[in-house]
Amino acid sequence: MGDGKAIAEALLKAGSAVALCEILESDLKRTIKSLARDLARYGIRINYIGLGYFKTFMTQGRWEDQMKNKECCNSTLLGRWESRKI
Repeated sequence: MGDGKAIAEALLKAGSAVALCEILESDLKRTIKSLARDLARYGIRINYIGLGYFKTFMTQGRWEDQMKNKECCNSTLLGRWESRKI
C-alpha cells in the first residue's frame, strides 16, 4: 500500500489528478468484481455504481476543453457532467 501512496503523490504533483482518479476507479472496479465472484457462491450479490465525471478543480481542464469535454460526455450514460456539490 505504501507504493500506491507514492504513486498517487507523484501523479498529483505532476498535475495528473484526473489520471489518478481513473486509475483508482479502475482498481475499485476490479476489486468489486473479485469480491462479487467470491461471495456469489454464498448467494450474496454485490452492486457497483460507477460515477460519471464531476465538475471539480481536478477535472476543470477536461470540462473547459471542448474536445475532452465531448469525449467525457460521450463516455457516460447520461451524456453530461454532474455539477452537484459532493
